[in-house]
Amino acid sequence: MADKVYQGVMSSGEQLAAGWTPGLVEGVWEDNQGGLLIVQGTLYRLYSACNGHIDGEIRVLGDRIELSNRQQNFTQTFEYALDQGRLALRDPSGQIYLYRRLLLDREK
Repeated sequence: MADKVYQGVMSSGEQLAAGWTPGLVEGVWEDNQGGLLIVQGTLYRLYSACNGHIDGEIRVLGDRIELSNRQQNFTQTFEYALDQGRLALRDPSGQIYLYRRLLLDREK
């Protein structure tokens, strides 16, 4: 299922540029409450275990990640750290969000 979700992040009309390479946070990430963070190119989709999803743009700026959503008019900046398939995000108030990378089998 997560593989289908990952493929659905970009609309069917969008294509990746030739020579495109995935970024550091590219992929599907699961939080400790069953939510998903899906990153593909400059886009993200954040699924909450109980509140639906949010789509937007993601930018990596040095040691920070910026998530924005133009429809809801917000931008949230996090400090981030990556270590052995784990992602930690810390918001300006000190709240920490932990994710683990899901490895999807694309050979099915």
